Amino acid sequence: MKTVLIIGGGVAGYSLAIELCKSFRVKIFENKLIGGTCLNTGCIPTNFFTSKRDLISSVKTSSLFNIPEQGIVDLKKLKTEKDEKIKKIRDSVISGLKKGGVEIIDGEAKLSGTKVIVDSVSFDGDIIVIASGSIPANNTEIEADNKKIVSKSSDEFFNLEEFPEHLAIIGAGYIGLEFATVYNEFGSKVTIFEKSNSVLNDFEASTIKSLEARLKQQGIEIIKNALVKKINFDGTIEFELNSKHSISNIFSHILFSTGRKPNIPEGLNADLSEKGFVKVNEKFKTSIENIYAIGDVIGTPFFAHRAGHQAYLLSRIIKGETVKSENLSLIPHVVFTHPEIAKIGFTEEELKINNTDFEVYKIPYGVLGKSVILDETGQIKLIIDKRRIILGCVVIGKYASELIGLISALMSKGITIDEMKEITFPHPTFCEIFGEIVRRCC
Repeated sequence: MKTVLIIGGGVAGYSLAIELCKSFRVKIFENKLIGGTCLNTGCIPTNFFTSKRDLISSVKTSSLFNIPEQGIVDLKKLKTEKDEKIKKIRDSVISGLKKGGVEIIDGEAKLSGTKVIVDSVSFDGDIIVIASGSIPANNTEIEADNKKIVSKSSDEFFNLEEFPEHLAIIGAGYIGLEFATVYNEFGSKVTIFEKSNSVLNDFEASTIKSLEARLKQQGIEIIKNALVKKINFDGTIEFELNSKHSISNIFSHILFSTGRKPNIPEGLNADLSEKGFVKVNEKFKTSIENIYAIGDVIGTPFFAHRAGHQAYLLSRIIKGETVKSENLSLIPHVVFTHPEIAKIGFTEEELKINNTDFEVYKIPYGVLGKSVILDETGQIKLIIDKRRIILGCVVIGKYASELIGLISALMSKGITIDEMKEITFPHPTFCEIFGEIVRRCC
């Protein structure tokens, strides 16, 4: 039986281990906690916070309750519950690995040729897989005189003991915006500094415009084209705005959310891309024989669901099966802001560049009884071609993450909108928006 050595115990690594453990001897190396960034300091804890945000928002907006704007959340209790739930999930993952016979090795894995070294112990394998993920990018361009009120990453930010009265977030990407909506709902005054002229550059302009309007309605301040230069001891931020020097108000805490970079194991001599990611071919092979790579370490988009799917594809490749290459257009992009936004497939801009004929159909959440009951507003947009096949979808509103998952399944099978008309969606739900749009608009 061949041996597979997997460096990294995040979603990519442990998913691959579980897929392979019945056919191979599998060893997985992790120097922190099984579950990686997603489970321990990323998707899961963030989603825990966003779920509490949505609960608070529902209670606040209900006429049945009289809730004060601040002081309704105990951060210490919230953190304790978050840690308990993460441990429960992590223990489940570890249990699954052990039941499958996967050997878990604690320690930082380094490479020496085609050997894996941990604490001077050498491990030989027939196949090595790099699934070491990504880490927060260190922003060395910004001076910080007062480091006590600064979280250099979301990893540190999760350990806050009390809510900041005035929170600054540097960076308007997925993570920054999610935390902005969470802490705004929890009672903090939130200001976002973004160096470009837009938030979430990988979403289309109309979606971003709608999201920004909703964020501003919630009281979140967004300063775009702001190049942060220095954090002063008194909590003020010095920045350039349209080539002019400016100084902010005093912040009680400042979160850096300025992106992530690949976590390359020491000793890996494989070819890297211009941005420093491990280069792989369509079968996830690196430039070194019998060494593969999957997950964040090979590049964006950084999504746990993408890493998990890559693990499934690679497991079949390692088993000698023939599989289709990863289809980047079928990877759902989801941001758990308030409201959620999600997309899949191609945007209008991309299709225009490729001279593709398409039609666009939109429908508001307001056609749904469920939306009226919950006082939720939103919109879904479908983009279809002449064959009536769905090329893209964008959702903004409650449960956008769930709805994009459903359309992902339909798109992966090449379902046409006419075939969608044959599907019976339950009522009253949000998913029946798909039945409404294909009947009313298409």
